[in-house]
Amino acid sequence: WGGNTTTTTIPATTITVVVSAPTATETPVALAPVITTCSKSGSFAITFDDGPIEAEKQHATFFVNGLNYRCIYDQADVIKRIVNEGHQLGSHTWSHSDLVKLSDDQIRLEMTKLEDAFRKIVGKVPRYMRPPYGSYDTRVRGIMASLGYEMVTWDIDSGDSLGYTVPQSQDVYRTSIKNAPFPTPHLALNHDVEPDTSNILGPFAFYYVIQQGYSPQTVGSCLGDKKWYKEVVPPSPRDDSWVC
Repeated sequence: WGGNTTTTTIPATTITVVVSAPTATETPVALAPVITTCSKSGSFAITFDDGPIEAEKQHATFFVNGLNYRCIYDQADVIKRIVNEGHQLGSHTWSHSDLVKLSDDQIRLEMTKLEDAFRKIVGKVPRYMRPPYGSYDTRVRGIMASLGYEMVTWDIDSGDSLGYTVPQSQDVYRTSIKNAPFPTPHLALNHDVEPDTSNILGPFAFYYVIQQGYSPQTVGSCLGDKKWYKEVVPPSPRDDSWVC
């Protein structure tokens, strides 16, 4: 992309999006949609990044890395449990790199390497991905579209990865819902690698949104989409390729 460039900052989510305007001589490319919240009235998607962790009883969406805090192949049983218990599995790239700073080939490798792992472990390749740090531009969106992805950000950030205490993160939920109460839909970001999120904030979030009248759902469900995966194949038996 070339031409004039403008930067739009979305204060509520702390995501900076760089948008490039095409010149008259350029051919527009398809861009992956960016989903910031749910569309079904009264729905609330609670999502977790970076994990996986032990899944909650309520259905959630887990955006998983291949090699960040741990190797995905060492967590294969948890990945299987996420899918088997009806949760939604999403891509969060292989290594949690800022995609805007990578080359086109590096971005594709971040996605396809994780696809290979999902294919081996559960036989399902997600349609939805979350860009690390919420960072993307038109180039990233174009590559995601070419790979068949829809991009998911959030409209509520619990702040757990920013050093918020549990009470502070709980207040984020309370304030967000107070400002846009039921049945306004929401899509919340949490990080399950944070111990307090796994043990305290996650359970609180489910309890609180139900108390406020919401129906906790996966991202796909809260969008009315039944096709969560772009590829479904038989999973593979563990072999020597299951390494990071």
